[in-house]
Amino acid sequence: MREWEIDETLARFDYVSTDTNYDDLGKREQVKNIIADRDHRRNLVHWVEWVVSLWLIGVLCVVVLCGASLLSLDKIVLDVLLATTTVNILGLAHIVLKGLFK
Repeated sequence: MREWEIDETLARFDYVSTDTNYDDLGKREQVKNIIADRDHRRNLVHWVEWVVSLWLIGVLCVVVLCGASLLSLDKIVLDVLLATTTVNILGLAHIVLKGLFK
């Protein structure tokens, strides 16, 4: 969220009164926390998207290179690469995003 949007949202909780209203200050802090939390979630979702996408593209490149005989890997090594590491990276995305959006 842009700074002016945050200021606009927080301005809804500002009052003209010169008295210090601690309840309003609490609401203001809650809004700031919600906005910051939303921004952190958005950044983490983008990070997970990039990591998972790049990892899967990398694994696909290894498979294509092995299929074209440009890279020589044993069948066992290729099986381990496909099975364990891909499941791990997809599991990471699932765990992070599931925990993030409870």
